[in-house]
Amino acid sequence: VGGDVVGGDDSGGSASSPDGIVNVSSWRLAGMPRIMGDFRRAARSSAPIRPPLPAPERLSLPDGMDKLEAGEIPSLESLLDPLLRHRGRPILGMEGRTIEGVVRSALRRARTEGDEADGEECDADILRGGESHALKRLRDFIEGGHAATADRSLADVSQNNSSMLSAYLAMGNISPRTIHMAAASG
Repeated sequence: VGGDVVGGDDSGGSASSPDGIVNVSSWRLAGMPRIMGDFRRAARSSAPIRPPLPAPERLSLPDGMDKLEAGEIPSLESLLDPLLRHRGRPILGMEGRTIEGVVRSALRRARTEGDEADGEECDADILRGGESHALKRLRDFIEGGHAATADRSLADVSQNNSSMLSAYLAMGNISPRTIHMAAASG
C-alpha cells in the first residue's frame, strides 16, 4: 500500500502534510520522456531558455539581521571536531572508523592544498571559489576550445573533457542560464 509514493500514501496528500510529498505513481509519469535525450529535445522545443537575470544592484538584510555580530569564521578543525569526539559510534549509518578516516583525510588535504610542486591544475584548484571562479572556469572551457572538442559519448570528466561546473551549479555560484548563454555565444 502506498508503494508508488515516496514518503506517504498514494492519496496525493496535501501541502500541509508530508503524505505524498513525492508522488511517483505511474499515472503521474504518463507521457514523461523515459530517457534524458528525449527529455532534452522536448524541453528545448517547447520552452526557450530565457537570458540570465541581471545581478541585483543592492542586497538588503532581513529585518533585525543588522544587529547580529559577524563573529569569527570557524576553522575546519573546529567544525570537524564534534565528529572526532563521537569516536567509535556510527553517525548517519557510517561507522566511527570511517568517519574518523574521512575527517583526518579532509584535515590532511586542507593542510597540503596548494602545495602541488608541479604547478599543474588539480581538482582542488578547479573547485575553489565562488561565482568569479565559476565564470573563469566556464570562460576557460569555452574559449580554450574544450567545449567544442569534449567527447560527450565518454564518461571521462578529467581535466578539460568536462566543464567541471557541477559543484558551482549545485552551490548556486553560477546559473544554467549563464552557462547556456556563454555556450550559445561562444
